[in-house]
Amino acid sequence: MHDLENLLERLIEGGVEFTLIGGFAAVAHGATFLTRDLDVA
Repeated sequence: MHDLENLLERLIEGGVEFTLIGGFAAVAHGATFLTRDLDVA
């Protein structure tokens, strides 16, 4: 989850509008399954 936190921090600091979807979004919302895919839209 550390990589996700770093990515989100950089996107926010850069003023980038983004939406997380897919597995990482599910994990960020508390899903208990492990996934390695990341979709940024």
